[in-house]
Amino acid sequence: MTATDLPTSQRPRRIRKSEELRRQLARQLLVSRPGDPLPPIRALAGSFGASIGATQIALSQLAGDGIVTLDSRPGRGGVIVDRNVGRLYEESERMPLLLALSLPSTETINGLATAIRSSLGAGGVETYLTFIRGSRPRMAALAQGRCNVAVMSLLAAQALAGGKSFSIVLTLPTGTFVREHRVFLAPGGRPRGRRLRVGIDRSSFDFERMTELEFGDTADLVPLNYLKFVREIETGRIDAGILDVDDALMRIPADMPSRPLSERTLATLAGTNLSTAFVARAKDLATQSVIRSCLDPAAMIQIQEDVIAGRRPPEY
Repeated sequence: MTATDLPTSQRPRRIRKSEELRRQLARQLLVSRPGDPLPPIRALAGSFGASIGATQIALSQLAGDGIVTLDSRPGRGGVIVDRNVGRLYEESERMPLLLALSLPSTETINGLATAIRSSLGAGGVETYLTFIRGSRPRMAALAQGRCNVAVMSLLAAQALAGGKSFSIVLTLPTGTFVREHRVFLAPGGRPRGRRLRVGIDRSSFDFERMTELEFGDTADLVPLNYLKFVREIETGRIDAGILDVDDALMRIPADMPSRPLSERTLATLAGTNLSTAFVARAKDLATQSVIRSCLDPAAMIQIQEDVIAGRRPPEY
């Protein structure tokens, strides 16, 4: 059966040339900023393979719909005075913006998720959040097109987003992703006569890197799911593991011994394990423009702090 054999209601809808032109113009406007000049109509039409008349009509429609405000200059194109980022994204991409975050098991992440959703919502961007454990799986989701943005620590982003395929679009300061990592220890220490056994979760770049920095060749590294660390410390299978001190999924006993990461490890990390990074595909200029336009670090930090302090409920 071919598409023409299907009932009219089930046939794939053909995108009209005028719709595609409007979409291309919206994308051009989205990646520009207020104050930027637009190329002359003739140049715009040539870049889109459209006629000058059709391009002028599409641009006038976007302005008439209140999606963009232009200061027109006959013969010289125009200057962008203002733009509705949310509506431009809707016009250009025809789908919501999807961000992948770590599991919302701490108030820090709850606050971050609330700040993201609130800030993008204020910009009129239809947004959905998905929660995936581990920076590597989140990067895989981004690479496969299952999300537009992967949110992770700056430590992971600097290692996993290298090359030309991805771009770190925005960063937030220390403490916005994790408040503190500590080394948790088995009560009574390790038995004499054997090397220290330390849990390592290789699905998370952060915990893998921190564990290797902290223990190097001085311990036997035992591959484990991060969520099993506390239980395995209690049963004696491992003697230590690095944990996020606020992770509610851990149920860390109040009397479980712990210590800070070593000064050498902290100096190497330089706070990148605690900082937030937003990663997008390098060619996805529309998403990058939305993130830079709508996410104001100072405003997001204030929302996050309000959630952590209980002044605002998590909403995402």
